[in-house]
Amino acid sequence: MASLLRRGPVASTKGAWEHFQDLFPDCWNSDRNEAIAAALEADGITGRKILDMPDFAETWEFFFFFRGRKLYGKVGVVGHFESVFILSAHKPLREFL
Repeated sequence: MASLLRRGPVASTKGAWEHFQDLFPDCWNSDRNEAIAAALEADGITGRKILDMPDFAETWEFFFFFRGRKLYGKVGVVGHFESVFILSAHKPLREFL
């Protein structure tokens, strides 16, 4: 999934971009995508597979860090790993997944 985030195509909900942009107004989509990709490759990432999102082949939610801030991310894989859809990238609304 990390390689898909880096090479694309990557789509996003409007909210996923706006929430990230509110926290980091100087960032671009590529910065967000790279932060999520790096988190997915990191040892010790905290996350879980979501089983009730039929629009995606796989969906994962996880915590990640960007510029020292803890964030919540949710990504879905479209088709047979053809593209990635970022569903969430914002401050966590809960402590645990």
